[in-house]
Amino acid sequence: MSFPSPLSVSHALRARPGGAVDARSDLTPGVYEGGLKVWECSLDLVALLHSTTGRALLGGLPEPPGGRSVLELGCGHALPGIAAYATLLECCAVPPRLELCDFNAETFPQAALPNLLQALPNADLSRVACFAGDWLGLPAGEHELVVASETTYSRESCEATALLLGRHLRPGGVALVAGKRHYFGVGGGSGLFLEEAGRRGLVEGRTWVMDDGRSNIREIIEVRKAQQN
Repeated sequence: MSFPSPLSVSHALRARPGGAVDARSDLTPGVYEGGLKVWECSLDLVALLHSTTGRALLGGLPEPPGGRSVLELGCGHALPGIAAYATLLECCAVPPRLELCDFNAETFPQAALPNLLQALPNADLSRVACFAGDWLGLPAGEHELVVASETTYSRESCEATALLLGRHLRPGGVALVAGKRHYFGVGGGSGLFLEEAGRRGLVEGRTWVMDDGRSNIREIIEVRKAQQN
């Protein structure tokens, strides 16, 4: 499935949920990719983006004349994308742009856009774009910040995440990828993602680890695209 033209905010708000999407299910490959569930790693990423460390990281991003741009891959409820957008609004001379993509168009009217409007009721919606469909068909464009959570759950998703970061991250930009160290039974995890990222010339930065000693270890990995000489 390829991406259609950008799904406008007004169109997304009028959309009606399709019968194939079931919020009670975590994942139905090729049909529903889990966008109606709030995944725990997305909350880790939100906490980082609102922290002093996160604010300093976002404040140091390159700022082109047209303003900074944030892309969230596999956004679902779009909590990390909204957190990044809100933080950048505080430190940008020009309001940032926010692009959200998810496999299922239903996630926009049911989750992402209501969350955005609740968190930022005065947001300039002309700076927000939504894309539904296979994320490998995401239109060309580079971003200073790319965020993603729980997109590294399988070998295929690790490859796709790394490929998209290589394609859509601006040189000098930053990607923050939140996920579990191991996804048991499906083969994904942080280590495999980093292998794929390295193959595409992405440079590993800091890693924030969440380990309570009882559940699966969660991590947020920073990767960068090297500046072009």
